Amino acid sequence: MDRLLLSNMLDVITALVCLFITIRVFLVYPNVRSPRLLVLGLSMGILTLGAIADLVSSNLASLEAHTDWFLYLGETAALLCILLSLVSDANAYLERLIRVQVFATVLLVGLLLISIVLPDIPNVGVREIVGSTRYIVCTGISFFYITGFMKKQSRFGILMALCFLLLAAGYLMDMQQYIMPVREALFDSVGDFSRLAGWLTLLIAVLIG
Repeated sequence: MDRLLLSNMLDVITALVCLFITIRVFLVYPNVRSPRLLVLGLSMGILTLGAIADLVSSNLASLEAHTDWFLYLGETAALLCILLSLVSDANAYLERLIRVQVFATVLLVGLLLISIVLPDIPNVGVREIVGSTRYIVCTGISFFYITGFMKKQSRFGILMALCFLLLAAGYLMDMQQYIMPVREALFDSVGDFSRLAGWLTLLIAVLIG
């Protein structure tokens, strides 16, 4: 499959899944008032913006915007907030996390707005460092859901664990394409397919959970 087509498919599916979850969260939140749910909604909102920004920058050659900074840092921040929300159930802790997340979201949106004047990510080493954090964070999220599944054995828990394992595998493949450029096309395609499967698994988890 053409790499640009596969990348576009990934961006579109990611944007649609994350947007759907964002809308669903903010429709449900007024009734349940769950801080953890709000963290998820804010994270999905940033992930939606990241997918849209990547889709636009990949297909508009005339738009010289270096959105990779927002994509990498935005995804890392969004996923990290999800991970941190699983650390504790205390409302005070989650409310502090939300305040930090809102502040980070404002900074990230500002970063996206100035992407047209930002320099590109300077080298492969920096790209590996900022990209590898997503793999680490997704692995951590999966660990929490696996631990929860071992206690409650819920279908939602195992689907969420699988989702973030697939996302982690996809981000790991992205890192490998820079380490082994000879196999860049293979790693890129496998990584995109893995993340595509991860987002679809997340959608299924939300729909049946």
